[in-house]
Amino acid sequence: MTGFHTECHDVSNRASNFVHRMVGTWTTQPIITAWFIAAKNTEPSTTYAAALAREGCWSDYVYGHGDQGTPGTSFLYSKYQC
Repeated sequence: MTGFHTECHDVSNRASNFVHRMVGTWTTQPIITAWFIAAKNTEPSTTYAAALAREGCWSDYVYGHGDQGTPGTSFLYSKYQC
């Protein structure tokens, strides 16, 4: 699950930036990495992006574009300064 730890701005290109990174248009990246970079590219440094994932799945790729991990029993939460 991706989102923001702080308030964010409404920008039109964040979704396309995110998708291009996940499916390999620019480079193929794990979902959470793609999210943090897309947020960094579209938000000021006062904004924090966030992600929540099951242990073992933090580096999952979109299906068909890379590996998926084996879900653990706990969750990991992280925030990233844009």
